[in-house]
Amino acid sequence: MKKSHSFFLVPLLFGAFSLSSESAHADSPKKKSQNTEPRISEPRKSEPRKTKTLCAAPWRLLDDNAQNFVRPYSLILAGSAAIPPLTMGPTGADYDLRRFSQIQMGGSYSPELVSLAAPYVFYPASILFYAGAAVGGYCPGQTRGSAIIQATTETLLVVGLLKWTTGRTWPLGGRSPDDPEVLEHPEDGKSWRPFQNGLAAFPSGHTAFFFAVAGAFRTASADLGIIRYAGYPFAAAMGFAMWYGDHHWVSDVLSGALLGEAIGAAAGRSWASEGAEEGTSLLILPTRSGFVGAVTGTF
Repeated sequence: MKKSHSFFLVPLLFGAFSLSSESAHADSPKKKSQNTEPRISEPRKSEPRKTKTLCAAPWRLLDDNAQNFVRPYSLILAGSAAIPPLTMGPTGADYDLRRFSQIQMGGSYSPELVSLAAPYVFYPASILFYAGAAVGGYCPGQTRGSAIIQATTETLLVVGLLKWTTGRTWPLGGRSPDDPEVLEHPEDGKSWRPFQNGLAAFPSGHTAFFFAVAGAFRTASADLGIIRYAGYPFAAAMGFAMWYGDHHWVSDVLSGALLGEAIGAAAGRSWASEGAEEGTSLLILPTRSGFVGAVTGTF
């Protein structure tokens, strides 16, 4: 009996061990699945990552630029650029005003070099400004830089084409500024040699360039209030320097201003975030018999 009881106890112990082992194995996958189950955590609330974006580029919106150029404001200004030389050259007003600046006002040829060098410094500087705004992700700088670069590039191309095709004689007419009779050639104000004078006098590229800058900055910066007109005093000063320094006829300067404003306003309006305001301009041209006036504006 003692031996048989011992034999019966061994299977009971083995059976209990087996049940305990199976129970442990049955529980282990559950625990394992609990451990290996991916933890679902709530997304971390963090500030949006600031990325440097290209908000504007000078090669964009060219189609909008063209559409803005054929609006009445720019189109009338550009067409009016032909009026000054057609009225002031034949009537002798260009010649009279040249003598007035050089004799009565004490002007001289190229009395300073700042005005002559200004466009060649400003143009690459505007490109560097835009590049810096693009690298820094500064959208207002990119927008205004794009408008100015677009306007000045177009102005240089148009002015260069007009200079080559019209061939207007310069005030000096190839003479030395020290020639005692340099002011005694009224015929130069009426002389045009199309395709023969290279980059000739009409229109004033320096004046057109800075009026394009002023116009583009104004129309692209409606949010700046009166500050957006800051470019016009500098543009007017450039036009005066071209006349006072005997570089251009007055009609070249006026035509350059009209053309630059037309191109600059169209380019700037393409980049305006809130749209450019409606505006009008009054043009008054002196002649020997009086004045010729015109009003332009957006309609």
